Amino acid sequence: MTDALNFLIYKKELLKRNLKVNDYSIVEKDLSSYCELVSIDYLLFKKVVSSIFDEYNIHVNDYTFLTILSHLVIKFIRVRGGADIDEVELPDIKISDEDIKCASDIIDKLNTTFGVGVPKEESRKLANLIALKSTNKEVAVTNSEYREFIVDVVKKVKDKFGISLRDDEFISFFSLHIINLVKRSKSGMYNENPLFERTLNSDSFIYEIAVFISSELEKKYDISIPDTEIGFLAFHIGSVIVKKNLLSEEINVAVNMFDFYGFGNLLKEALEKYESSSIHFHYIDKNSTIPSYKFDLLITTPFSNNNIVSYNNKITINPMYNKKDLHNIQNKLEEIEENKNRKKANVFISQFFNPLFFEKNIYLDNEEEYIRYISGKLIENGIVDTSFTNSVIDKEKYTPTSFENGIAIPHAIEGNAMFNNAYIILNDKPVKWGNYMVNAIIVIALRSDGYTGFRYVLDTLMNKTSNRDDLMKMVACKDYFELIDYLNYRI
Repeated sequence: MTDALNFLIYKKELLKRNLKVNDYSIVEKDLSSYCELVSIDYLLFKKVVSSIFDEYNIHVNDYTFLTILSHLVIKFIRVRGGADIDEVELPDIKISDEDIKCASDIIDKLNTTFGVGVPKEESRKLANLIALKSTNKEVAVTNSEYREFIVDVVKKVKDKFGISLRDDEFISFFSLHIINLVKRSKSGMYNENPLFERTLNSDSFIYEIAVFISSELEKKYDISIPDTEIGFLAFHIGSVIVKKNLLSEEINVAVNMFDFYGFGNLLKEALEKYESSSIHFHYIDKNSTIPSYKFDLLITTPFSNNNIVSYNNKITINPMYNKKDLHNIQNKLEEIEENKNRKKANVFISQFFNPLFFEKNIYLDNEEEYIRYISGKLIENGIVDTSFTNSVIDKEKYTPTSFENGIAIPHAIEGNAMFNNAYIILNDKPVKWGNYMVNAIIVIALRSDGYTGFRYVLDTLMNKTSNRDDLMKMVACKDYFELIDYLNYRI
């Protein structure tokens, strides 16, 4: 993908609303937000591009199509904002005359329809993206140096965060973005990101992965990457996470149905739209005994199987299933997903928080004093070594860790603590931290294997302080035990 899109995953609501893999309705809403910034009708814009693809008989999947739209939208923003179109070297790939002509027609039609004024020369860059339409094989979009670097970073992300971004199409598009980013950075040019704050606050864990990749880029290519560009990296990461359903809890569903006039096969077809990398359906023979410990949900009919005595999560549907049955199945899958997340979150909250590391109304002069104060306490108790202090301070200088909901969550880029730990200060009066005023300061110390737990803790903190009223409920907690009671989910 290229320089575009941004905010895309809004916590777990995305997974609640999109159980089907490759459903990009949320992404489209955010593309529409970008178009509004430059007074462009998104639906008409989409129709113009789609119609020209049809004219040239060019077929792209949803992922690629939204990538191309996002590339164009960011060009609109730069042109309307009076910025020059950045000059970057193009990847060495074979581009057909048809792709070049298609790209040229798209630029011409958009300029005519919306009066944007995108330079004709941009058609060559667009043709590069169109040439990447094949997803059946790995496409070499950059020289081996960049591609090898990205493959290596993907491995590091898997080791550090437990999330595999390995996807040929993602690596291809991300390579194109990175080579452009490095070129811009070496020239001291950066893309403005009008929705950066929205990105930062929409899913802080994905942003955390983007910060890690950004730091690897800076070390490798001796460049400096600002927050706004990190926001664009977060979009790319979020895109592949949506595509692969990487943050979903795995759900196994047993289906045991009386096949009434072929309705069993019809149900199987209907359930396929819910099948994904995290939701698996297992079709059980009518005479089988179904062990409840193997499955999270049982879907059955009144006449299916006499071997089932009891099952906690069970949905009994009509043999001739209807829309209400499918709606009930979807709701149950969402409920199971939510409960699995909450159970894990409660476990990690209890592991990270400690009665020794809870304080109220500590007022210091600035962020660094808070970091030194809390780090000192953690060092005294053998949680971290003395290098932790400067590591957290460096991370704070790199990108502030405060959020618009009124909390700050400082932590080091590297996880080298002896124990996973959260030290919390709750202040009745807000203090300045980065770009925001905050009432809660939670310094996180992580072991090298602590990032899975960090995701759940971070998500819980953001969910439980999603508005001012909720934040002040947490701030009102008088001690550690009230805090844990507030943070724990009721299941």
